[in-house]
Amino acid sequence: MDPATLFRICNLAVLPGWAMLILLPRWRLTRELIPAVILPLLLAIVYLFLVVAYFGAAKGGFGSQDGVAALFQYPHVLLAGWIHYLAFDLFIGSWESPRFTGPRDSPSASDSMPAVDVHVRSGRSSALFHHSSRDAPAT
Repeated sequence: MDPATLFRICNLAVLPGWAMLILLPRWRLTRELIPAVILPLLLAIVYLFLVVAYFGAAKGGFGSQDGVAALFQYPHVLLAGWIHYLAFDLFIGSWESPRFTGPRDSPSASDSMPAVDVHVRSGRSSALFHHSSRDAPAT
């Protein structure tokens, strides 16, 4: 399959997971399975295939910025990096979801929206933001 088609498929594959985290954060399948396990696992399988099939032939590496730039000149390797980001991002988004705050003080869907919004906009750094703001004393 060509990289552009696989890119479109993987980008579309994460949308149901993000929609579930935003719209149905307390639904059992959202909390326990689909965004947290199934979708990241499927993306990880695609990532693993791309790594095994294409990284060996690519020039470059992770030892320097120039090496990474050279590595990402290969469309399948660049796609593998993007899929890694999609899988990790969705997994962390599900980890940040309200299920980890406990049943009594579980925020409503509207309370969780700022953390999801920040995560979508800023990527991995939102985990730190979410946990530092959650643990801050109430004003």
